Amino acid sequence: MMDGVQGAGMAGAGSVGGTGTPACPMTTTPSGRSGWPPPGYRHLFPAMPPPLPPAPPDMALRQSLAALARAMQASAPLDQRGDNPGIPAGYTYLMQFVAHDIVRTAVAFWQLGISGRETRDLRGGRLRLETLYGGGPAACPYAYMTEVRSRLRIMPLARHDADDSSGSPLRDIPRARLDPPPPGWQAGRRLPLDEALLPDPRNDDNSNVSQTTVLFAAFHNAVVDCLTRADAMPGMRFAVAREAVTLVYRRILREDLLRRLLHPQVYAHYTAYGAEFLDDGGAATDRMALEFCFGAFRCGHAMVRESYRINGDDERELAGILRATSGGGAGAMPLSRIWTIRWSHFFDIQGPGLPRPNASRRLRPQHSPGLLDTRFFDAIDDTFRAGLAYRDLLGAGVAGLHPVAELWNYLRAERPALAALSEMSDPAVRRAALDQWLAGAGVGAAHAAPLAAAPPLPFYVLLEAEQECSGLTLGVLGSVIVAETMLGLMARDPLPCEAGGGDVPAALAQLAAAAGVAPAVLAPLAGITDMPGMVRFAAGAPGIGPGNPAFV
Repeated sequence: MMDGVQGAGMAGAGSVGGTGTPACPMTTTPSGRSGWPPPGYRHLFPAMPPPLPPAPPDMALRQSLAALARAMQASAPLDQRGDNPGIPAGYTYLMQFVAHDIVRTAVAFWQLGISGRETRDLRGGRLRLETLYGGGPAACPYAYMTEVRSRLRIMPLARHDADDSSGSPLRDIPRARLDPPPPGWQAGRRLPLDEALLPDPRNDDNSNVSQTTVLFAAFHNAVVDCLTRADAMPGMRFAVAREAVTLVYRRILREDLLRRLLHPQVYAHYTAYGAEFLDDGGAATDRMALEFCFGAFRCGHAMVRESYRINGDDERELAGILRATSGGGAGAMPLSRIWTIRWSHFFDIQGPGLPRPNASRRLRPQHSPGLLDTRFFDAIDDTFRAGLAYRDLLGAGVAGLHPVAELWNYLRAERPALAALSEMSDPAVRRAALDQWLAGAGVGAAHAAPLAAAPPLPFYVLLEAEQECSGLTLGVLGSVIVAETMLGLMARDPLPCEAGGGDVPAALAQLAAAAGVAPAVLAPLAGITDMPGMVRFAAGAPGIGPGNPAFV
């Protein structure tokens, strides 16, 4: 999420599809651009009339978006009133990891409105852990252990930080040393590790997401270890472990992440037996919905804290977490112990003496001040507006999303029972809430009027969450967009072991048979339904522990 793929829309004068509904002002003037949406993308709900191709936003519109971004970052409370105890902080970075697994954009969407460059989605399989595995050991050998290509590579922490009694635990992503040395580098000094050896380098975007990548790698290696001890066929260990890990990953998304993130009644609707999806992908099932990527799922940025307890009682500032990467802190790599996560600080793992986890921040139109830091999110155009919020809003407008009003009209027509759950489905209620928030945030009337008439989708989704659910979950429309996309994707694209329609134990038994081992070898994976369960299993991976800091 942080700055990997961007994007979602704003409105003003004009209409879409002859309905008279205000549309995003960035999309009301035909630009003559052909081939929109870009390769790999589509619009949500194929039955809806598509918006017009987006036109580059003019300065007046940029100024309005900059004013909104300023308001979203000006009033974020830093105390516990802003905490969301129902979603521990680990899920913030799980969502970033998931976002990378769904979309990999060649050029960030916010850059399209500046440079006129074209883009495309480079991701192939969706929610199949391509962000972790890439094309496998043959295509990405650098991501795998040389002696056993079935295992993912994990490297030791910085030795000067390691516990001498236990050695240096394997707790960092693989990194390569800079060669040749940079000009002026002093002889005898350690060369910096300035390259993350990952199939998706965005997973080194910050230390919390790189640690999440290590967690999944450790989980994979623990599964490979189970297969190895059971004398599974060597040529099948990687393939079976990958599919088993992906099966559990998808289950965690369904039963853990989305249960926490979505409006409870929307979640119940989409997880009920026989649930039908409005978004069937149409003729482009392999393309990703823009309204999800650059609208609703940008909500994760509002969940980012200004500081975290990483592995002890000390609070570590967000700036340090953003800097602890191969690119940002090359000379300090491998990762220092102070940035190495003890997972009970990030997920609610029950056990004697284990700490309570950091909470994520509530879902509302506010960003932590660290996401305004010009060292990481500098100004990108003549508005001179820095920060991640502006990039999200600008990218959203460039993406040309369905207007909020059009999405609500469609949902009221096709799923009236879901629409009835939200007072914000009423245009008058929605407009009053928008007017009140914009006025209270100090957005001037000249900017507030078009923003309230047709709000940018990533902003609206957060406001809806705050208005309807006190920021504890997404609201109805935001939840529908996320559920339709993620649950619909998994339903339309089952894993090979799921193709028969069996449950998770049956799928695992099928994988065990493919590896030539007894079903009991993979049966323990059937009990993993959430991130705490995955952490405990991953703790058994070779080289993970014991160590300092503790893994759990």
